[in-house]
Amino acid sequence: MFTVKRITDMADVLQFVPIECRLREKEKTPVRTNEFLAFVQSALQNELFYLVGVYDGADIAGYIAVLVIPINLMDMKSVNILRVWYDPKYRKTEIRDLGWQIITEIAKIHGIKKVRFEARRGIKAYERTWKFKAISTVMERRI
Repeated sequence: MFTVKRITDMADVLQFVPIECRLREKEKTPVRTNEFLAFVQSALQNELFYLVGVYDGADIAGYIAVLVIPINLMDMKSVNILRVWYDPKYRKTEIRDLGWQIITEIAKIHGIKKVRFEARRGIKAYERTWKFKAISTVMERRI
């Protein structure tokens, strides 16, 4: 039903901009869409950065952005999820399982056993649904 494609061209990245704008507005994140796009553009040629689109025909069904840290520096060897999004109309399909397959396949390619991400809310849901566990606290101080 779905087609999966690793995005390596900036022209393909631009199709995600309207979605990112809506997500960033909803999240009230201080990171602007153009800053995220600048990061993606600089990372597209990096073999450790993956932007993967999931399509239902010509329609975007979802996408995942991950960054791989392949060395065990300070116990950081992991696949780091930067963004996961799927269209809610696909909620009752296998898209969530497909997303997990994409992440685990990336991990296998690099011989990695851990997946990490940062969350501001819904931590209990991630623990319950996906069997993640909170392992640390992210601390921040503005200067």
